Amino acid sequence: MIWRSLAPCVVIGRHQCVWQETNPQELAHRGWSLARRASGGGAVFHDAGNINVTFMEARRSLDRTACNRFLADLLTSRWPYLDVRVGSRYDMWLARSKESDHSDVN
Repeated sequence: MIWRSLAPCVVIGRHQCVWQETNPQELAHRGWSLARRASGGGAVFHDAGNINVTFMEARRSLDRTACNRFLADLLTSRWPYLDVRVGSRYDMWLARSKESDHSDVN
């Protein structure tokens, strides 16, 4: 599944406390949405236009490295000049800048 943020938002993990991880009044003041994902992981900011990719697979058959390799290959097939690398922690790097991270579904 691919989805894009149309407006800035903060996404928190499954077990995070809204009031400890965010400032709801500040979010409202800025007009940012707050969302909770089903997986764990920390709070992240999604700017307008941010693209998110979700692979939906049974836990026992999920291969995170293969998913990231698929994305890296897709990006470099379209834009061969990109230096996309798959990291050892299921993350992706573009020209030495971290570009993505995986949240673990618990």
